[in-house]
Amino acid sequence: MQINQQNLALVTTFSLSVAALCLGLSNPSKKLGTVDMQSLLSEQSQNLAKAYPSGTVPQGVMQQVIEEIKEVIDSFGQEQKLTLLAKGAVLSCELPDYTETFKEILNERVTKTVRVK
Repeated sequence: MQINQQNLALVTTFSLSVAALCLGLSNPSKKLGTVDMQSLLSEQSQNLAKAYPSGTVPQGVMQQVIEEIKEVIDSFGQEQKLTLLAKGAVLSCELPDYTETFKEILNERVTKTVRVK
């Protein structure tokens, strides 16, 4: 039987995901939670669009927003000893959702940035 590269890549990705999840579960000091990235990006882009008269946010600014979201999630996860997963990738609804927490943190940062400028 011939295994094509696409199937091999799929099996490898699945195996690595399962291994990462198992490592996260095997560490009792780490908890799991979810984040709805689409919701975070949508809200932040809507907030930014209000600051631009054309309503179009430049690509560079959006890239900075994406990097800031990643930074906030990473810092929060480390501080709280959380492993955060994308909400769409989790089949179970039993994990706590931290999306609203991140929205508050990001909105607070935007408010501080606007005050500084």
